Amino acid sequence: MKPSSLPAAILRSGRIEVWLETRLPDEGARSEILRTRLVGLPEPLASVNIASLAQSTRGLTGADLKAVVERAKLLFAYDMSAGCAAKDVAEYFRDAVETIRKHRRSYGKKKRFEFGESAPVGFLCESR
Repeated sequence: MKPSSLPAAILRSGRIEVWLETRLPDEGARSEILRTRLVGLPEPLASVNIASLAQSTRGLTGADLKAVVERAKLLFAYDMSAGCAAKDVAEYFRDAVETIRKHRRSYGKKKRFEFGESAPVGFLCESR
């Protein structure tokens, strides 16, 4: 079905989601997403075992997988810039997966604010 063949009213935001069925990527799809995200990375990061990484990321979305790769890159870059000894590549990705899962749990919680109370804005520094 081509989107151009659908009426404009159906394509409006909030309506198209009713007709589309989306699922979390399976292990093969996660492997492919990770493979495309790892292309062009420096050798220590690009050499991660994609099959085991895809297996450990069950339940994550494509956007979460992108965040995992970005987070692992940042962790690796931080260690290199701080002069720390490089850890095993898999450990950077394990830490990244754990962080993304932790953030997903906290985003899922509803935070209620009283009338007149301001919501906190910004980022908290994470101590390593």
